[in-house]
Amino acid sequence: MGQVISNQPSLLPAPYCSSLKILQEDVPAEKFSRIKEIVEEELGRNIEEVFEKFEEEPIGAASIGQVHCAKLVTGEEVVVKVQYPEAERFFAIDFRVMLFLVDLMNPQLKDVLTAQQAIFNGEFDYTQEGRNLRTVCSEGGGKDFNFGNGRTKVAFPAPFEELTTRKVLVMTKCEGLTITKIGRKLLEDVAGREGKSADEFVKEMKAKLKKFSAEDGKGDKVASRAVNGLSRIEFAMLRGGVMSKDYLANGGRALYNWTAGWFGARKEYKWSFVPPDGPRLMELLWAEKAWEIFELGAFNADPHAGNIMLDVSTDVVTMLDYGQLIRVTPEYREAFARYVVAIDEGDRAEVLKQWKLLGNDWTWKVTGEVNPVDETYACALFHFGGNAGMKEGMRILKFESLADVMDDFYKKRELRKIDIKKTCPTYGMLQRTCFCLSGVGFQVGTGQQSSAKMLRPSAERYLRRLNNKKSGK
Repeated sequence: MGQVISNQPSLLPAPYCSSLKILQEDVPAEKFSRIKEIVEEELGRNIEEVFEKFEEEPIGAASIGQVHCAKLVTGEEVVVKVQYPEAERFFAIDFRVMLFLVDLMNPQLKDVLTAQQAIFNGEFDYTQEGRNLRTVCSEGGGKDFNFGNGRTKVAFPAPFEELTTRKVLVMTKCEGLTITKIGRKLLEDVAGREGKSADEFVKEMKAKLKKFSAEDGKGDKVASRAVNGLSRIEFAMLRGGVMSKDYLANGGRALYNWTAGWFGARKEYKWSFVPPDGPRLMELLWAEKAWEIFELGAFNADPHAGNIMLDVSTDVVTMLDYGQLIRVTPEYREAFARYVVAIDEGDRAEVLKQWKLLGNDWTWKVTGEVNPVDETYACALFHFGGNAGMKEGMRILKFESLADVMDDFYKKRELRKIDIKKTCPTYGMLQRTCFCLSGVGFQVGTGQQSSAKMLRPSAERYLRRLNNKKSGK
């Protein structure tokens, strides 16, 4: 929950988002002596028998484990993921507390939460994650997911099955920076263009975001950039400006090195961080996730910014942390594909039809109607419509702000406007997945995109193939 919320600056004050961001990859690390014990206990050998080198400082630490760079005695460069000894027990305690609270506030959601608990429990068995990685590696490794642009590839770390146990996972080493770290660099660049520090920019952004409501979605330039992101032209200008400045500066250094530099100290070349092409990167990530949902029929519901790496030198995107793969039946895939197309089209009747096929049922307490067409469309917009969809959903449901929507959830059942009767765990995990990717959009400057709009091209391709198959073409 903290990982997802930390990517959404419109939901919480900046200090909370900043504190929760450590859950993505910067959780305080376990001492190496304890990590060494776990590795040796799990592998049944001294660490020196398996690894020629094992770096003591982790390259990342997340919610249930940390990752170290290492080199096998056979010469391969690898990363080793080690699970914290108490993580599984603490997780069980946390979920018992959550189930208790849900039972008090929204007992109809208890079954959904229980089903999601079973899904998350799979993350504590790294042998399962190894199998999941092998599945996506064999089906999608090296695949070009960026339709219309063949330069960017998606990679998945390959597991070493013989060195994988319930609490230790050895994988091929992947290069690059996580989107969390890239997002911080991008924030600093954008803030610099405004003549501010990153922290000053975030503080001003939060103040301006308060202007956004169901009636007024325009705000000013700072708030618009925060929620809606930079345009493609702004991205091109930002990238081009950084590169032009570097070429001019290094051109002068090169001239010096080839003249006076022969007789004295040579000047070092300096290269700035060039922000990635945010819109193109997000198209790639949405296309990859759509491939998992519609083609593979199994998706990872945890694509937050700490689980995505980009190597700017090779233009390769690596997807990390496949502890969970949610299986999707062909019938559910078809319903979801039709659902996202209908949301983006604004086809309210079709949205309602697929909403029910996806396993959802609710009552609009204002009128007492069950699954009313307009209000159901508003709920769908909240789930998969991005920033613009949320604003339109608030307008339809007559909520003044997002805070009012959240408040409604915590009211006594008889006082709520929205009374959820039933929802499918798979639907909830699809919603979580899209919410995570929307948060990645914040990190790379594109804002909170509409999941339905971004998934629609892939959904339509899937439906066309399905129709051709049914008609025998």
